Amino acid sequence: MAKRSKIQQMPVEVRQWLEKALIDRGFSDYKELEALMKDKGFNISHAAIHRHGQKLERKLAALKASTEAAKLIAE
Repeated sequence: MAKRSKIQQMPVEVRQWLEKALIDRGFSDYKELEALMKDKGFNISHAAIHRHGQKLERKLAALKASTEAAKLIAE
């Protein structure tokens, strides 16, 4: 089994803050997010944040697509 990422090992509230920040910034500004995470006491690289952001972006796109499909079916 693959090792859990540092982001997955973070407290839920910190991970939720990071995910909201990624969404609010349009999945960009990874260097700035890296610095903000260091200010919060978490040593997470911008590359790790980017990988997490890509996964989150794919999940949100899939959710949006399934929601739109459900609306079409309901019509």
